Amino acid sequence: MTTWKIIGNDSGGLIAHAARRVRGAELVDAEDGAQGVIVSLPFGERADEAKRAASAGKHVIVAGALAASREEVETVVRAAESAGVHIAASSSLRYSPTQATLRASVSSGKVGLPGLVRVHHWESSGEDDDPLYASVASEIDLVLSVFESEPVSVFVTTPSGELSSSYVQIHLGFEGGGMALIDRSRSLPVGSAPYFSSTVIGRTGAAYADDHHNTHLLFGGGRPAGLGPDETDHAYRAQLADFSAAIEEGRAPLAGAQELLRAMDIAESLPRCLEDGRAVKRVEGRYEFV
Repeated sequence: MTTWKIIGNDSGGLIAHAARRVRGAELVDAEDGAQGVIVSLPFGERADEAKRAASAGKHVIVAGALAASREEVETVVRAAESAGVHIAASSSLRYSPTQATLRASVSSGKVGLPGLVRVHHWESSGEDDDPLYASVASEIDLVLSVFESEPVSVFVTTPSGELSSSYVQIHLGFEGGGMALIDRSRSLPVGSAPYFSSTVIGRTGAAYADDHHNTHLLFGGGRPAGLGPDETDHAYRAQLADFSAAIEEGRAPLAGAQELLRAMDIAESLPRCLEDGRAVKRVEGRYEFV
């Protein structure tokens, strides 16, 4: 049994509700008795709190983006590695039921080698206080989990030419001609329900996931199939279950520090891309203009 403490405001009790449904995990009131913490604070407070908790020997899950720069993220990661604990942020999308099913259709070979991944994420202007280019690390992490590799090129565009825009479109190019297109928008009216969808087109089929009707459409020849996941499930439940099992089994979680750093490598390159109007290329593990 692993024990967890929620730090911050658990809006609507969503995290607590998910945690109570995880076998092998228990919420506690005092941090002293917790093996891990779930940081649910405003964006500007997360990095300091995550570093403090990790330095104290607590495993850390951050609900949302951790920080705006790779340097700041790396500082927190180093604290976690020094303490021998796990840390994750910007990775909840890969744990969602819809995306887990979609990724399984890829990893099982049902759709063949992925050639195109398309991700749409639309929300209202008041939905998230994270900077757009930092919060999009979640979509980037999802794409990387599908391709199981890192892109060789990155390009970004916005209607206004500024990352403060309410809309950003990111292009990722992979070895062998594969590509991903990420649309992230905060243009829906305040109070509107967010919308998320993703599509994978592979060599032999395609898969689609849409959160509005909690239905996946799987195409592989013949009539398409529709799969409906458990609507009461949530990404936090799956992520907490994976983290708890990782702690008990002495293994790394599905998405941890290295996955966070890879996503932030790309997210941090976006301002430079937009300012210069050119794509960056991956050179010796870093994204640079060539």
